[in-house]
Amino acid sequence: MALDLLPPWLAGVLLSGILAAIVTTADSQLLVITSAISEDIARRSLRLRLSEKQLVALSRAVVVVAGLLGLVLAMTSESLVYFIVSWAWAGIGCTLSPAILLSFFWKRYSGIGVIATIVAGFVSTVIWISSPLEAIVSSRFATFAIALAAGVLFSLLFPDRQRTM
Repeated sequence: MALDLLPPWLAGVLLSGILAAIVTTADSQLLVITSAISEDIARRSLRLRLSEKQLVALSRAVVVVAGLLGLVLAMTSESLVYFIVSWAWAGIGCTLSPAILLSFFWKRYSGIGVIATIVAGFVSTVIWISSPLEAIVSSRFATFAIALAAGVLFSLLFPDRQRTM
């Protein structure tokens, strides 16, 4: 669409910006996977005593395997990537966003309200995306609204004791 509607030089600038965002996101995700496997799993959980060379070799192998796995998944499934991103946005983004917003802007938001927000957001994501309701209303909107309502309701029902005294 950008190539059809914009002058070629402007379309090139916009498309290069999009590609830059994609590359930096993929780069960050590969670093997270690599450090999680090499540091958290290999060193801490499995208590492997790896030299720096072995740790670098393991990290490089993880990057190659994760990159190939991502490539295979992206090329073999047309909707899998969209499906995973949809779950991530609805489950994480729209569950934690109400908790963050209520924490910043509502003084009566309680600890039980935070837990209710996160639990309601998670449960509503699983139910909403797995049901025909997704075709009617986006799970991202529904999850946000349900989590927000649960946070407000439970904060009003169970206020923090230190604030009520």
